[in-house]
Amino acid sequence: CEAVRGSAARDRSLRASASAGDGWEAERPPFASPADFRLERYFAKHEFVAKHLLCCSDVEPLAMAELLEGADEESLSLWGGLHLGYTETRGLPALLGEIANSYESIDAVHVIECVPQEGVTLAACALVEPGDGIIVMWPSYQSLVEVALCRGAVAQPWRARGGGSGDGPMRFDVCDLEEAIVRLLERGAPLKLIVTNLPHNPSGCTLAPSEWARVVALAEQHGAWLFSDEMYRGLEPIGGAPQLQAAADAYARGVSLSGLSKVYGLPGLRLGWLACREAGFVERVAALKDFTTICSAAPSQVLALVAMRRRVELAARARAFIEAGEAAADEFFHRHRDLFDYHRPQAGPIAFPALRREGARAADAVESIRIRKII
Repeated sequence: CEAVRGSAARDRSLRASASAGDGWEAERPPFASPADFRLERYFAKHEFVAKHLLCCSDVEPLAMAELLEGADEESLSLWGGLHLGYTETRGLPALLGEIANSYESIDAVHVIECVPQEGVTLAACALVEPGDGIIVMWPSYQSLVEVALCRGAVAQPWRARGGGSGDGPMRFDVCDLEEAIVRLLERGAPLKLIVTNLPHNPSGCTLAPSEWARVVALAEQHGAWLFSDEMYRGLEPIGGAPQLQAAADAYARGVSLSGLSKVYGLPGLRLGWLACREAGFVERVAALKDFTTICSAAPSQVLALVAMRRRVELAARARAFIEAGEAAADEFFHRHRDLFDYHRPQAGPIAFPALRREGARAADAVESIRIRKII
């Protein structure tokens, strides 16, 4: 890694640095209020009134009829006889079993249902105490660091390289993670948690299995937890980047966050899960969930059971949408290659094109389009 570190600063793009969260490495008072979630506030303002959406993080959602038409007999019976009462805190037992079956070494007792965003919050509350050191892939979804900061964590970014005009696709180098650990320890904060997001949002990049093994080994070496946002795991292209082993399978202190929103096209069910082989973690999350949703919605659980029993088919559907979208994006960005640097995502439905003009900001371009009513 020493040979690569010398060129790391030159290789990182200005664009990545500008969006890399400079400043959030500073500690906050424990239990401070979170900063506004800038992306979600932007969506709240524009998502349901804009004529065209170029920022969707999921594939085209299913209609209810599409989901139910492929349901098995038991699921249809549960749906037809559904009672709208409270449900079990951990989740519908049959659903927990289906979720566990999607992993290598996970049993139903290692899984707890949650809304995906709720899972981020519950995991941070269960794992992070004031003064704990955490490292977060960056850029990433804001809550992956924000909640831990509000718990009093000392945060250090694992910054992406590249992603700007002329410096190649955005990517993560494990040598930079090692360097981030050193910097964190120099700040007097022992490493408690590494937070990853693979396949990555917003770049669509991922790691090689050998690189992922190094991440797991670093967590194990420092006795740290590994929280892995795996919402896009399962959308790797056939014959392309290999699917990484789930954190919950790879490491006893690995926590996998997943759900139905991205891979299965069902964000409206608002249902996901955390998986971890450490029984104490799952028990703590269940206790904390008493202060959030308490339990999942009964209709969502049964529909989620249908989806998980059709998971291979639904993931293939999503990959087909992605392939068609990539072909359209290839044509568009080739036609406008004087304006954009574009790299296909290695996995998932999201890419992160760069404006080629020096100093250009996407926000300015969007505002110009809005004022001129181009689209």
